[in-house]
Amino acid sequence: LYSHLRMDPFDAVGSLEAVVEQLAGRGQAALKASDWSVVNSVMGNLGELEKCSVDVLRKKSSHWMTDLKHEAEKLIKHLEAQCMSQDKEKMVTGLGAMQVMHENYEHDGGKARKVVTKALEGYAQRVTGPKAVSELATTLKRLPGGVGARIVADQPLFTDYKRLLFNKSTAAVAYEDVKKEMEENNEWSPYLDDPYANVKSLHSHLVKSHIGGDIGELIKKTKQAGKDLHNACSGAGVVAEAAKKVSCFFGITQSRIDALTTAVGHILALWTLQGSNSSCRDEVYLRKPHTVQILAILCTLGVRGKEFVKGHMAQVMTGEGKSLILAVLGVVCSMLGYRPSVACCFKYLSERDHADFKPLFEALGVDIFYGTFNDVCEE
Repeated sequence: LYSHLRMDPFDAVGSLEAVVEQLAGRGQAALKASDWSVVNSVMGNLGELEKCSVDVLRKKSSHWMTDLKHEAEKLIKHLEAQCMSQDKEKMVTGLGAMQVMHENYEHDGGKARKVVTKALEGYAQRVTGPKAVSELATTLKRLPGGVGARIVADQPLFTDYKRLLFNKSTAAVAYEDVKKEMEENNEWSPYLDDPYANVKSLHSHLVKSHIGGDIGELIKKTKQAGKDLHNACSGAGVVAEAAKKVSCFFGITQSRIDALTTAVGHILALWTLQGSNSSCRDEVYLRKPHTVQILAILCTLGVRGKEFVKGHMAQVMTGEGKSLILAVLGVVCSMLGYRPSVACCFKYLSERDHADFKPLFEALGVDIFYGTFNDVCEE
């Protein structure tokens, strides 16, 4: 450093002392303006200077670091009180400010997010019913910069609210609309009507039967449905043949189609109930498979009939739920005795999806490999 500055070591230290003072002044100004990204940057630089071997710089940096942390803690306490306010408007403003701090300030040990969670839990205890939570989510989304929307996306309190919105949006996609679109593309088959209706009906029945209770019995039923599916297929050697060539698993006999729809209905019901609160008894707040997902599962497994199978490929548009489709297909293939692989371009998406469906896989005792295309090739 001295060589680079082309100055006497004592002059260099003096210059760096001035830099420390400038950093501290910038940090104090940022604190007053609640500019947490700048505060975070300043404290990061001061933290590096605390490691300096020059005693005077180390002490000065440490002094200002302690001072800024103390001021930040005072501001956190002020925002925390605002977040806990009984006044809804004040609470929402405080939550927004605390979320901004959580996203930009790394030196609070995760306290900001914990405060937001605690404040929302307190609010949930003061109000009655999901309607009040939905109204709070709507209010938060009005905060500028999208900060409120990020709170809604991040916090567990709004899980039911997000499911309600998702169910409303997917309910708008009617079965007849999807059927018409498939007919226009010469993809529809009359074989799909009954299997689709059977999966929907069975899913609804199983969810109503087990909602709010122990799902252990449903897990047993789902495993048995998997065994029945395997027996229905392996008896005719379909599984063995499918390993050798692209063929139709289930478009051959009605008994295999029935076994498939029973297994898929059970798998989807278990997935729905695993994502619910044990106390939740209102179906509108449960995650549900929608029309495109069910049809994609059935079509990919050949339910349309042998003449339609041309490689077991389905195109599913963005936001239509590929993750669930792939997970259910993976479980079905596992039930048939395979160890399927689910491939994706991006590692983080693969890891996310595997984590999301891990409870389902573990409950049914299936082994499904998730990874990038390269990971799958190496596997």
